[in-house]
Amino acid sequence: MGGPDSWGDTVSVINGATCDAVQTTGCAQSSRTMTVGRGPNWITLDLQNHTAYTANLGDDDVSVLDIATCNAEKSSGCGQRGTDVPVGSEPWALSIDPVLHTAYVINDLDQTLSVIDVATCNASVRTSCSGRPPTTQVAGGAQALVADPATGTVLVADFLDDTLSVVDATSCSAENSTGCRNEPPTVTVGSSPDGLAFDRRSQRDHRVHRDRKAKAASTNLRPIAASHMHFH
Repeated sequence: MGGPDSWGDTVSVINGATCDAVQTTGCAQSSRTMTVGRGPNWITLDLQNHTAYTANLGDDDVSVLDIATCNAEKSSGCGQRGTDVPVGSEPWALSIDPVLHTAYVINDLDQTLSVIDVATCNASVRTSCSGRPPTTQVAGGAQALVADPATGTVLVADFLDDTLSVVDATSCSAENSTGCRNEPPTVTVGSSPDGLAFDRRSQRDHRVHRDRKAKAASTNLRPIAASHMHFH
């Protein structure tokens, strides 16, 4: 388990087996760290490829980290700097579709969504990491996203436009980028959406808004994602 330091350039690695809600014996120990780009704002894991990805606001890139050699049990790889993938301006958050082998990165400042091939850019294989990945346009102020492999959809919360961008992942992915040139449709929601999650049982999405009144007016669904949550 790890977390980004949003004001620095490291990711901390914590032993979740000895530091959790039940077991706290390891909580006082110094955590291991991994060096990433400046201003890591979001982190997500690809367990299949033993890789962590961080969205780095300050360097406009995504760091690719080997979590097989830097974790609660192993520290041999903790001192090594990960590979960096160039993306858009101010990458804010990311989500992985394991079926399409794709990491989606929202770039807040230039209102784009970068599409990284995790099959060829991970802890073991880095053949495509140096190239700039394809992008698609999204609406203003993208603050959060979620990839849903079951429906082949990526939803992006557009903070400035009060919308969700609905991206067809099947035509905009590492395997097929032909649809990335098309601007995705949007759904109007409440004020300033900056978080979302899927209810897998009903295939409904739950939106979180900073404006509580707007949230109540826009949806009666129980929210399962919180504002300002930058750890996935």
